[in-house]
Amino acid sequence: LLNQAITRDPAFLLAYCQLARAHDGIYWTGLDHTPGRLALAKSAINSASRRSPESGEVHLASALHFYYGYLDYGRARNELNIALRTMPNNARIFELNGYIDRRQGHWDDAEHKLERAIELDPRNDDILFGAGFTYLCSRDYEHAREISDRGLALPTKSNYARLLPAWIDFHERGDCRPWHDVLEKILAENPASARDLTRGRFFVSLYE
Repeated sequence: LLNQAITRDPAFLLAYCQLARAHDGIYWTGLDHTPGRLALAKSAINSASRRSPESGEVHLASALHFYYGYLDYGRARNELNIALRTMPNNARIFELNGYIDRRQGHWDDAEHKLERAIELDPRNDDILFGAGFTYLCSRDYEHAREISDRGLALPTKSNYARLLPAWIDFHERGDCRPWHDVLEKILAENPASARDLTRGRFFVSLYE
């Protein structure tokens, strides 16, 4: 669909940026972990850059490319800093900066930036899950639960948002039962979600 959008409107800057993110996402999740997939993402970024080299969206797409494609946190952060000049209230910039801090072991900085991302986009359950998981990893279970409750209150809550409270229970108390209960409930409501929950089912079995 993104390729069709670009065919219809070759000047559609955001479509190129989103296309790059789609290719990088396919690479990151392992659906197609090949150099060719990264080349497709880079081609989309190049096309966007030729049309608007100073665009913050282009630099954000580049940051995601360096993060997802190469785990190159330095270059990703440089691109985010450039993007921030024209998009100071873009939640995704703070979110990705937070994930970079988390991967580099800067936990306080990660939490601060993810909280800022939540302030800017409070109904984004991806950001809420990322922040909640960060607090979980740093063993701040109280804040993890506060974030989890906010995610569960959203009408569009994802399966990951529903699993987070059980994940917190496991890490805090070593209790796998809530995790099983939530998995079973989600599968009963939507059997087609089984593939999406494979990772969660694997890990609860491993931990047991």
